[in-house]
Amino acid sequence: MTTMFDDRERAYEAKFVHDEALRFRVHARRDKLFAHWAAELAGLSEAAADALVAEVIHIPDRTGHDAALEAQIGAVLLGHGHVVSEAELAAALQRCAALALEQLLAMPLDHPGAV
Repeated sequence: MTTMFDDRERAYEAKFVHDEALRFRVHARRDKLFAHWAAELAGLSEAAADALVAEVIHIPDRTGHDAALEAQIGAVLLGHGHVVSEAELAAALQRCAALALEQLLAMPLDHPGAV
């Protein structure tokens, strides 16, 4: 027989799993959106934009991820003649995060295009 405590514990664990899955998906989508933003700003071809997205998604998701992501995107933009400040990169990354969350909340978690 389950107790109310057991039910609460299972609910808390399920919420934690859901929140972590959503956090992962938001970050993955955010990074892709950020790479596409940079590719558009730099005037990259579709193939070059896809290559940039592939590079970005291979940046390890650990401490310093955002700084590494901003540094890589900043270097790409600089290489194409666009000087973008750290503040501008951070603001763009934040906008991409908000857009990613908005897009993901509009679709079910098991949707194949969720990432």
